[in-house]
Amino acid sequence: GGSAEFGLGEAAEELAKLLAEKLKAGGIDNVTPADVAAQYRQAATAYEQAAKARPEAERSEALWRCAQCYVSAHETALAQQILLQYVKLETRELRLAEGWLILGDLFRLEGNAGNARDAYHKCLQYPNTPFIYRSRYYLAVEEMDNHNLEQAREILKQNLAGGGAIDIDRTWHEKSLFKMALLLMEMKQYGEADIHMKEFLKLFPENQYALVIKEQLGECYRHLAEVERLAAERYEAMIKGDTPPDLREALQEQVRRRRKARGELLMAAFKAHQELADELERT
Repeated sequence: GGSAEFGLGEAAEELAKLLAEKLKAGGIDNVTPADVAAQYRQAATAYEQAAKARPEAERSEALWRCAQCYVSAHETALAQQILLQYVKLETRELRLAEGWLILGDLFRLEGNAGNARDAYHKCLQYPNTPFIYRSRYYLAVEEMDNHNLEQAREILKQNLAGGGAIDIDRTWHEKSLFKMALLLMEMKQYGEADIHMKEFLKLFPENQYALVIKEQLGECYRHLAEVERLAAERYEAMIKGDTPPDLREALQEQVRRRRKARGELLMAAFKAHQELADELERT
């Protein structure tokens, strides 16, 4: 049962893809976004009928294709309804993880943070899939939005740690590293922020936010210079009239080192801002 409806769904979906290509190419044959969405809705309806005509154990593929078409038609509520049916029937971990991830994205985009969070956590129940990295990223973003900075940091650390069964792909590595750098600056963890920002610029120099990181790196150097200034003052304050010679010498050496480090960091901050200004002038 449902074979004819499934075949109709496949034909309608192929036509929807063709219309979408024409739209992308500049509206060939006067194709509009509404035409594309209507065709995807037609495909989704056929797949949904195919699923209803099949025994429960055989419905998952039709439901999956139905949900994909509803997503493409921007029918968020219908896509959510179908995916919630789908994840109850599917048994393959890869598809379950992806289904929960898509649900998380759909809930997030409509502002339903609670349901999005639950869906992303469901996705994380399948750690041997590539979809966990995107789910973790958005969970971290939510924690940052809620000012739970330490929780966000721990989640991003998991994404950046590596060593999992599935390597993180470049997109989510890039996004996670960027967020971690900004998060560490917000947390005033300047030493760690410095490391992550340099890694970001080394791995993703062409990223559209590279200039933001370069600006933040200059600020980071300035803050680290202030740390060194305060440390030098603390050591200097420890030197008293009756301080033993050996201890006095050790403290004075620390003062010298901290002042030297401060000077180097201030110079690095100046160079970072100068390079940024030069780059902005060229663009």
